[in-house]
Amino acid sequence: MPSNDVITPEAFNTLLEWLDPDREEAGRKYEVIRGGLIKMFITRGCIEAENLADRTIDRVATKVKKIRDTFIGDPTGYFHGVARNIYLEHVKVRREDPAEIDPAAEVPFKFGSELECLRKCLSNLTAEQVILVLEYFLEESSAKILHRKTMAAELGVDPGTLRIRVHRLKAFLEDCVKKCLGVTN
Repeated sequence: MPSNDVITPEAFNTLLEWLDPDREEAGRKYEVIRGGLIKMFITRGCIEAENLADRTIDRVATKVKKIRDTFIGDPTGYFHGVARNIYLEHVKVRREDPAEIDPAAEVPFKFGSELECLRKCLSNLTAEQVILVLEYFLEESSAKILHRKTMAAELGVDPGTLRIRVHRLKAFLEDCVKKCLGVTN
């Protein structure tokens, strides 16, 4: 699906300035954000992850002039919020069911029965629950703290409540996969 958001050189420069006044640091942040977006889309089973990440960046770049003076916080959270909308548009256009995410799409080898059991167990969750649990574990190291705080804020809950929700979903999936595989404790 082509983007309606046309990014101009001026809009791109404004985006970089928003990320950081130092051009080199802005470029580094841009690459980190783009890499995180690609990873997010891959985690959600999108084959066109790079295109969707670029579409997200283009959309943010066309809006940054309007939001930069009033936006508070790390821009990464804003990018991920826009990426969620891009993903939902993508799913709607492709008529894909988010609960049928193929986590092995980018993996060159097969996991066998473990992966089949995980797919079966994921199908017992709602699309929102699948997205929640996958997105919760998206970031690594220090970025995960900010990412999880942003997720909690977007859901209108405190981080502890989010952690409990994800813990319950993860426990359900672990138990379901063990039962499917015939593993006993």
